[in-house]
Amino acid sequence: ESLLKALDRERSRSDETLSQLAKRRGDMRDGVARVLDANAEQMAAIARAVEASARAQEQLRRDVEQAFSSASRLEELTTDHFKSRAEAQADARAMLTDLQSRCDAEAKQLADADRGARQLESELAAAR
Repeated sequence: ESLLKALDRERSRSDETLSQLAKRRGDMRDGVARVLDANAEQMAAIARAVEASARAQEQLRRDVEQAFSSASRLEELTTDHFKSRAEAQADARAMLTDLQSRCDAEAKQLADADRGARQLESELAAAR
């Protein structure tokens, strides 16, 4: 009879252990699901950042093309309005330098955005 009681106690302990393991497994599944949800959100954020970067790069390309086109047209106009070609070229160079400075500043902003996207990608890779 004491052997039966001991077996019942052992069975109860085993049932409790199995119950605890099942709960832990459920908790782990919930944790994994939360991590996967967070990763999906991070991936979506990265995708949005990459898309924004691509749009900004395309806009910068168009702006640069427009700037050089405008600078070229401005050079033609200034040449017509100034007496000497040397004066017209000096003014056009100054404008081109200014345009280049602005383009450089926009390129730096794009590079910063790209670095941010890469950092997010690194964090996502680390989170996996």
